[in-house]
Amino acid sequence: MLKEIKGFPNYFVSDNGNVYSKNYNHTGRIKKLKLANHSTGYLTVWLPGKGTVFVHRLVAETFLPNPENKPQVNHKNGIKNDNRVENLEFVTRSENMLHAFRILGIKKPWLGKFGKQHNTSKPIVQIKDGVIIAEFGGLCEAARQTKIHEPSICMVCSKKRKSAGGYQWKYK
Repeated sequence: MLKEIKGFPNYFVSDNGNVYSKNYNHTGRIKKLKLANHSTGYLTVWLPGKGTVFVHRLVAETFLPNPENKPQVNHKNGIKNDNRVENLEFVTRSENMLHAFRILGIKKPWLGKFGKQHNTSKPIVQIKDGVIIAEFGGLCEAARQTKIHEPSICMVCSKKRKSAGGYQWKYK
């Protein structure tokens, strides 16, 4: 089924994700437009006066009701280029993230990792009287084990403060 794209007379989208121009190059002929792959994995199409738009949004906005005005469009099966109307739904950001984690099993490789296992952690050392007395995989780990406020340790490591909890702290 084809429906006109809201705000774009002479442009249509199908319920399976194809986009058409009814008056291609002012010739009066119908042409299926070429879809492009976006760096995020979604399919896009160029519309005059609008530029590049995501095809899944066009399909959802054209064919699906959105009474709760949810801002994002989710691919139910997780396949980013499957833009069939039955595979799409309007969701909140939270619902989209929960779907990715619970239904699709997608997790960031560092999710749930702390200290040296986390990809952005910087190892730090705890110093007393000029002697290193402990080493930690990161700020969170040091704060948990020493019961010293994490932002205080961070300020010492960033040289904005002299000590925290009676200790000096440095990035390793």
